[in-house]
Amino acid sequence: MEGKKRDKDTMAAYTAIMASDLPEVEKVHEAFKLVTDFYITDGEREMELLRAMSDRENLVKVQIKVSTFRSAQAILSEAFRMASRQTAAGRKV
Repeated sequence: MEGKKRDKDTMAAYTAIMASDLPEVEKVHEAFKLVTDFYITDGEREMELLRAMSDRENLVKVQIKVSTFRSAQAILSEAFRMASRQTAAGRKV
């Protein structure tokens, strides 16, 4: 979360994920979701402010950023689900 004020709760949750007994691939999945959720929430707040300020140009930029994070989450989640199914079925990923 470089470049943004680090939220203590988010950092504590991130540290807890990495210290957990979860399989490594699940740690990556959970940590990625946590961090991207942080940026999505931050972006949504910023969009509200930009709407109130009628700053259309920057609003579009932030909308694109938030959409990109959501797309990245969906891509990683699908890859994780596919890898998890293959591992559960006994195939090496």
